[in-house]
Amino acid sequence: MDEPPADAKKNLTASAGIAIQKSLKLVPPEHEDTEGLAAVDQWLRGMIGGE
Repeated sequence: MDEPPADAKKNLTASAGIAIQKSLKLVPPEHEDTEGLAAVDQWLRGMIGGE
């Protein structure tokens, strides 16, 4: 199966980001977790094709 176009992947990632932001406003995290941020950054780069 071919990969979706870059703009479609970008839109999907942006939509996921908006959904996450809104869910965090509804139920804020109990503590600030900065250790997992690097893993999330790596995942997002992989999703949008960044390095």
